[in-house]
Amino acid sequence: MAGQYLTAVFEMRPTRRKAAILERVRAETEVAFWTALEGGQKKADAIADEKDRSKRTIEIRAMAHKGMGQAQRAGLVECVRHALARDVRMAITSYVELKRGDLKPEWPLPRSSVRTNYEAALDDLSASIAKDDEDLARDEMSRSNRDALPRPFTLARARDARIIRKGPEGALSVVLNILSARDIKAKVAKIDEGIDATTGQIFKVSSAKTKIIVPLSCSKWHEHRFLNGRAILRSSIILKKDDRWFMQAQFEMPEKKLDVSDKKIGVERGIVNPVAVSVVGSNGQIVEATEPKGKEIGIAIRESENKRRDEQRRRGRTSRRYLGAVDNNLHILANEIVKTAKRHRAP
Repeated sequence: MAGQYLTAVFEMRPTRRKAAILERVRAETEVAFWTALEGGQKKADAIADEKDRSKRTIEIRAMAHKGMGQAQRAGLVECVRHALARDVRMAITSYVELKRGDLKPEWPLPRSSVRTNYEAALDDLSASIAKDDEDLARDEMSRSNRDALPRPFTLARARDARIIRKGPEGALSVVLNILSARDIKAKVAKIDEGIDATTGQIFKVSSAKTKIIVPLSCSKWHEHRFLNGRAILRSSIILKKDDRWFMQAQFEMPEKKLDVSDKKIGVERGIVNPVAVSVVGSNGQIVEATEPKGKEIGIAIRESENKRRDEQRRRGRTSRRYLGAVDNNLHILANEIVKTAKRHRAP
């Protein structure tokens, strides 16, 4: 089935033991990832000069293989190593192709915790007389004491992150195939009879020592959109934010044929009034021209921006509520444009 790919985010609710397993796999995968890329920039530069595409592919695969020894020594199972190798290949390939395009890509490096000198940045801000200097000082203050985000790990095959449920309307769980049977934390996981939430197929009772079962939660909209038997789960990313765990599942969806007319929609952006929308027919005549929209939204955005700057001056950082206010107002404006496009079936 050829179609479009969409990503759904599910929150995972592991027990302490399972959270410890997830963190260990994530941390060991991260170490192996950076081990594979360590000191590889010169080699990647040489690969970028290679004209034969097939040779470039072979050499990139050889570079990616470097971190697999570290992953195997850490006890990572085959499916995690397989996905790790793919991630490393993608990182190197991206660098090589950008290099071949005469761009100046940065070689991937692990992000370390940022510990800036807040007092010095505050002094720079108070002494700044140019807009660029002010922005640089404010950015430096906002980076103060910010920890690097933990790198997620990937499960590239659907069978290694299977979403299941007990009955048609039962609770959701994900079965993760991430343990070795010899792992000291491995316990026999009993999987009761249930339904594959993505395909609707019924599966029988089974047990495995290499798997853990973690409850999932999501909105009803996500359930109807992705767990309807018409979407195919392709791969998953397991990531950690603070003490919470999430699963980003990539689904292949049936491609929809759009019923469009010969009309076109145009959007003009402004400062006082952020958006003016018009719909034009195939003959060039204006079918609909709406009044400029978003004056009150523009005012709200500017007020939010002023509050953000005031807070940066006082505290050196920005509350997410101001960013959320801007995003919410822009979201309202975008929905109005979409409604106009749908009404006229205009792309």
